[in-house]
Amino acid sequence: RKIGYARGLFLNSSPFGKSIGHTGGSAGYGSIITRIPEHRISIAIMCNSGEMGDRGAFARRIYALLIPVAQAPPNAIVVPDSSGAATTDLNSKAGSFFNDGTGEWMRLSVNNGKLKIADGPAMITVGKDLFKTPNAALPFMSGDEFELQFSSNDNFQYKSMEGRVTMYRRAKSFTPNMDQLKEFAGRYESDEIGAIFKIEPKEDGLQLHLEHAPEKNLKCLPIDTDTFQAGRMMVRFRRDKSGKVIGMNYSNPLLRKINFTRLAR
Repeated sequence: RKIGYARGLFLNSSPFGKSIGHTGGSAGYGSIITRIPEHRISIAIMCNSGEMGDRGAFARRIYALLIPVAQAPPNAIVVPDSSGAATTDLNSKAGSFFNDGTGEWMRLSVNNGKLKIADGPAMITVGKDLFKTPNAALPFMSGDEFELQFSSNDNFQYKSMEGRVTMYRRAKSFTPNMDQLKEFAGRYESDEIGAIFKIEPKEDGLQLHLEHAPEKNLKCLPIDTDTFQAGRMMVRFRRDKSGKVIGMNYSNPLLRKINFTRLAR
């Protein structure tokens, strides 16, 4: 897949001409600055609400007002349209889903009448149990223009813009007792990032902290078999053939599936 991101700038082609720009965000704010050199027009936007793709959609709508219609065809603007959502129970699609082959975790929620992927774009309903992203976002799946097709409320397929299909299933109920939680206790080390996590059982979940920062504790709750979540962070434990816990994979919005090995006591 060819992407238009080069040395800190997005280099894209649009119906308005070639554009240069970048996006950013922090503490709930989102921004975009973009320029079309051919028309000598620049746009900067800052906002404190909306979805990931909204900034680009706003910029395109402004360009449409400034660039002559003859130079920008009407279909240059892609405005999200949730028609059909009224006949689909979006709340029944929300929740945590996993791909058993890769362990990939995807969280779906409903926001402003749209199905949305956590840390990803909002989607529109384009058919029965079929959803598509109107505006691809580079930080999510490298700008994939994907679609989700549900076969039931507990299963869907993710189809990439190249036609690659990946299956996801809803997280399974996992309510370990204290003896089962003790199986995960220990110290886990990652050579890749040079860190050690200490894990202890706590009531209905696990408590994690980095060994060099014991004052910063995370309470993780079970969301799937051998899998625990704290906000946007997830740990998934690995077992050997005998069923003994031997390691875990750690993921957050900036790191994915970092391997940690359980240290001998």
